[in-house]
Amino acid sequence: LIVLYPEKDQKTLLKAMHSGARDIVARDDLEHMQLVVKRELEHLLQARWLSKAEQKLKESEDRCTALMQSSRDAIAYVHDGMHVRANPAYLEMFGYFDMDDVEGTPLLDMVTSAFHGKLKKLLRSVDSKSLAEPVTLEVKCQKSDGSDFDAALNFSPGSIDGEPCTQVM
Repeated sequence: LIVLYPEKDQKTLLKAMHSGARDIVARDDLEHMQLVVKRELEHLLQARWLSKAEQKLKESEDRCTALMQSSRDAIAYVHDGMHVRANPAYLEMFGYFDMDDVEGTPLLDMVTSAFHGKLKKLLRSVDSKSLAEPVTLEVKCQKSDGSDFDAALNFSPGSIDGEPCTQVM
């Protein structure tokens, strides 16, 4: 909202600004008007670009989700150490049938206690964004039935719905 005014009235100008005016331009100040119109046009173009970029990001995330769900590789996403998403291969590897069985479960609960220290340290480095490239940690994991198996877990920074998390493969 741009307000044009014929004369300076401080009270009216402040009221317009408090009501949401982005600028106030005197009717006879063409140079100021040109600058305001240029700024608002740039803002409009940036808003359109941002909207298109957000749509493309959403489409990319949808494609990634579809690829993850059909992948034979076991893939999960962890936020603050808790599972937020896992594909069927990951669930099968740990002996689970449904994402509801794993969602909110700490990753630490799926690794034997002997490896908790190393895993905590690694998760902190991913959360603090000090992890520049994927890191592999060899651990002993624990299935839902309590049996153990050796695994090489690959950790890398990721995001789900725009929120930072850790991808575990």
